[in-house]
Amino acid sequence: MTRVLVMLIPVVLFTLSAVGRAEIYKWTDAKGTVHYSDAAPADNDAQVITPTSAIDGVRLLSDEAKARYKNHPSEPEPGSPPVANSTRPVASAQDPKQTEDILCDDVNGDCFTEEDTRVCKLRFGKPCEEVYLWKVCALQKMCTTDRCDNARFVIDWRPPVVGVRDLGRSLPLRANVSEKDWNCLQHSGFYCDELALETQCQKDYRESCGVVGDWLLNAPEKCEKDKNIDCDELDSLIKYRPVSEEERLKIGGSNASGGRFARDLLMEEVEQKKNELSDESLQSVLDKLPGIDRHSFRRDISCSLKSWRRYR
Repeated sequence: MTRVLVMLIPVVLFTLSAVGRAEIYKWTDAKGTVHYSDAAPADNDAQVITPTSAIDGVRLLSDEAKARYKNHPSEPEPGSPPVANSTRPVASAQDPKQTEDILCDDVNGDCFTEEDTRVCKLRFGKPCEEVYLWKVCALQKMCTTDRCDNARFVIDWRPPVVGVRDLGRSLPLRANVSEKDWNCLQHSGFYCDELALETQCQKDYRESCGVVGDWLLNAPEKCEKDKNIDCDELDSLIKYRPVSEEERLKIGGSNASGGRFARDLLMEEVEQKKNELSDESLQSVLDKLPGIDRHSFRRDISCSLKSWRRYR
C-alpha cells in the first residue's frame, strides 16, 4: 500500500498544482504508513507541503516550454508493443525508404523528374525506372520453381551496379537527399561521403577520389578520342562512368579455360556464406537496397524481356 501511495505522489502533486497550487498535508500514522491529503488530519500532526517545481522530482513547465512541446509526440514506454497502424503509410521526406515504396503507385505517366533521371543515369548508368523496379522484375522472371519469390534469388539477379555502397540508401532522388548530397550527386552520381576517403576510392575504383568525382567533366574528351558521336549527350557520356571492382566482379567474365567466373561482394559483406543465410536474413539485406518491394499486387507491372536483359 505504501508503495502505491508513493507512486501516486507525483500525479497528486501535478494535478493539484494545475488547479490552484492547493496545500497538501503529509503525516504518518501509528503503523508507520505515510498519508497525503488535501485535508488536515484531526488526530495527527501533519506537514504542510506546497507543490513547487522542486518537490519530489516534479518539474512544472514554463509557458514557453509548454508551447514548445505542445505538439511533440510522446514516445512509448520501454517494452510496450508497437501501435498498429491501420491506415496506408504517408510518404515523408524524413522516411525516404517508406517514400520510395509508394512513390510511383497510382501515378499515370512519368514518375521521375528530368533532374532525378539525370542523377540516376550518373550513378547507375540507367534510368530511375530500371533501378526502381528491379526487385519486382526479378519476381516476374520466368522460373519453374518458387525461387523467384525467394530473397536469395532476387539479390543474386539484381543489377550488378547495385551493391554494397547502396545498402541503406534509397534511390538518389531530390526529395530523398540533403542539399549537400544532391549537389554531389548532380556533379558525379556519388554521395559526398563516398568520395571522402582516399583509400576507399582506390580500393573500389583504382583511382583517386578527385578523378572519380570529376569523371563527368573528363568524359567528353574520352568520348571524342573514341570517335563516338553525340558526345554532348548524357547517354553517351555515362559509358565512361567509374565502374567499381564490385560491379566488375558481379558482372563476371571468362577465364583462360573458357569457363565463367563471378563474385558477389555484397553477399560476402554480410559475413556469411550463401548456403548459411536464411531467407529471413537475406530479406533484411534485400530491404536495405533501393527499389520497391516485391509485393504480390505488383506482379502486373510491365517488365519487358528487353528491359530485363539490360540488368545483366
